[in-house]
Amino acid sequence: MAIDEGSSEILVSIFTEADGGDGEQLPEMLNSIEEPIAQVSGDGAYDSWDNHEAIAERGAKATIPPRKGVASDNMETLQKRRCPGMKFSER
Repeated sequence: MAIDEGSSEILVSIFTEADGGDGEQLPEMLNSIEEPIAQVSGDGAYDSWDNHEAIAERGAKATIPPRKGVASDNMETLQKRRCPGMKFSER
């Protein structure tokens, strides 16, 4: 589900099958939103290459923690290669 943080308006709602992951639906949700997107938030289930790439293509900031077991330094390096337009916070 995509919600406008300011207005609490539901922008998109996609239901998944029991064997489907919610995180896999993010690119489709972003593509169905016509308004500009400033930020995309989610839990670690949304931490995938496809999702970060879709977020970067929309010029939005991703606030998604790394998946459990992923080394953050390694993930940041790989994300920079895959999505050079992404911005990363300084430590």
